[in-house]
Amino acid sequence: MAIKEYNIKSLKEYMECINELHTDNNILWYRGHANGGYKLEPTIYREPYTWEKEKIFMNEFKAKAIRFITPKDDYFEWLFIMQHHGTPTRLLDWSENAMVAIAFATQYRKDKHKDKDAVVWCLNPVEFNSNVRFRTYSEEPIPNICEEKDVAQMYMENIRTKHPIAIYGPYNNERILAQKGVFTLFPTTPAFCIEEMENACKYLTKIVIDKSVVKNIAEELYFLGVNELSLFPELGSISKEIIRKNQ
Repeated sequence: MAIKEYNIKSLKEYMECINELHTDNNILWYRGHANGGYKLEPTIYREPYTWEKEKIFMNEFKAKAIRFITPKDDYFEWLFIMQHHGTPTRLLDWSENAMVAIAFATQYRKDKHKDKDAVVWCLNPVEFNSNVRFRTYSEEPIPNICEEKDVAQMYMENIRTKHPIAIYGPYNNERILAQKGVFTLFPTTPAFCIEEMENACKYLTKIVIDKSVVKNIAEELYFLGVNELSLFPELGSISKEIIRKNQ
């Protein structure tokens, strides 16, 4: 069965889609892509990388980052820090906030995206995780990877599972808090993407944003207060907001 797809041409239509999806999904996560052709896969899966590089990157990152941060004992704590600062990992970012996702899909487009439709992917994380059996699934179907040690062990490099898992991580910086950040963690296997997985239609929905209205939606979001500073609460965002307002 094909993944269900909506096509929208306004922010109003987008919110109507979200409301409709919530009639059948108690929990939804969202991810926006400026180019609808981008795949749902983590950076470490993309060329020129492979999952084996993650441990190599971590060793170098830890060696050089130690003077900036308090040492961590947990592998996945380090992984979230690396992800936050742009090092390729097996983590793929999502948001619990539908407005955050459409902002990323529309407000951060580059010239190479202008002839492409944008996309917001919607994920049911509980249905997604039903394909991964772990001890606390019935009580906590979306685990905190830094607390659930049995789940963490499944996703170390001994390859106990081949299915990604939806997880919570530590809210250890203002950006994750502002973006309502959540994650899917991929296994230590050759690269693949979520939308091409078997039964993806059970937990994925695709909202396509027509390229002709992307700019209008981006501007409407700015008017509603969804902007650089709300998504990236840091000093650099103040400068970006000032520059955008005066262009």
